[in-house]
Amino acid sequence: MRGHVRKRGGFWCFVIDLPRVGTGNRRQRWFSGFGTRKKAEAALSAALSDLGKGSYVEPSPMTVSDFLHRWLDDHVQHNCAAKTGERYAEIVRNHVLPVIGQVKLCELKPAHIQELYSHAKRAGRKDGRGGLSSRTVHHIHRVLTNAFNAGVKWQLLANNPVRAATPPRPEVKEMVALSQQQSLRLLELRLSVFLALTTGMRRGELLGLKWSDIDWDRRIVSVKRALKQSRRGLELQRPKTARSARTIALPPIALEALRSHKIVQAEGRMRFGRAYRDLGLVLAEPDGGFKRPDALSTNFAAFVRRHSELPKVRFHDLRHTHASLLLQAGEHAKVVSERLGHSSVAFTLDTYGHLMPGMEEAAAAKLDGLFGAAGRMKNN
Repeated sequence: MRGHVRKRGGFWCFVIDLPRVGTGNRRQRWFSGFGTRKKAEAALSAALSDLGKGSYVEPSPMTVSDFLHRWLDDHVQHNCAAKTGERYAEIVRNHVLPVIGQVKLCELKPAHIQELYSHAKRAGRKDGRGGLSSRTVHHIHRVLTNAFNAGVKWQLLANNPVRAATPPRPEVKEMVALSQQQSLRLLELRLSVFLALTTGMRRGELLGLKWSDIDWDRRIVSVKRALKQSRRGLELQRPKTARSARTIALPPIALEALRSHKIVQAEGRMRFGRAYRDLGLVLAEPDGGFKRPDALSTNFAAFVRRHSELPKVRFHDLRHTHASLLLQAGEHAKVVSERLGHSSVAFTLDTYGHLMPGMEEAAAAKLDGLFGAAGRMKNN
């Protein structure tokens, strides 16, 4: 591997010999535009080092747009859930390509990524009404990180330029949870709300729940799948992680509600006769078919609007309420974390720790019990 520096016009440049392809001819690559000989020599040294380590990537005419479309087709489509793929494609199409889509992949720098974030914060909304939230820009950052990590693995990039860019810090969204009295008011609504409050299951997990997942003797429910909604339609998918696939102990009141619902569902099956779609679902349409996740949320929002004594909450906030009520009642954070299917107890504590009353006071009281008596004896 060889290279040398020379001056062309008012700038310095360098040339390196690239590895031959088969028994082909000698190949060289020129790099120009350096203001001083010292800068050109430093760049030459770095290029030769990359060649030596096998991390040198030969420039190509591929643009960022070409690469991201390839990533969506070759990776995301085959490795991500349909809804996730749609969201990634939407981010790429609406927020990334208009700003840096025409940049050559081999010329992409962290400064381009930083410019993208600034533009998104300033004027990223498609309706022209200003910028995106920091949380949305941070999501763009995660998508690009994943995409260009693939580019490095495919040897289309020497390194990931996103790693040297700094996205805005996402705002901490205030969590909404219902009080005990408000929760009791909601329990009058329907089984979906009842189960969300008493199990902490996600909306998709509830809609994917089957009667075969309930162990009546052990009083537990197994989370084995979730109903997802995408442009392809409704489909059942396995949980993303081992933590998400979990068992949850059911309170007797929930078991009673499930038994009553099963009787009502059986009566509905008889009315529909052969037209009934027996998918084995606990929460289903009257004909036994899938209940759409967005319809469940819409119906819940309408119920909340009709009752002014309830705060403005989403269906997903019932999951927060489940965790909050348990922690406020003194339940151990590990138990709550396992019921929710969180990745770790630390995540649960970071999210809900402020709801655990008297933690500091209780810790101080325990320390006093451990050391207080010995300290008083010494003073005496």
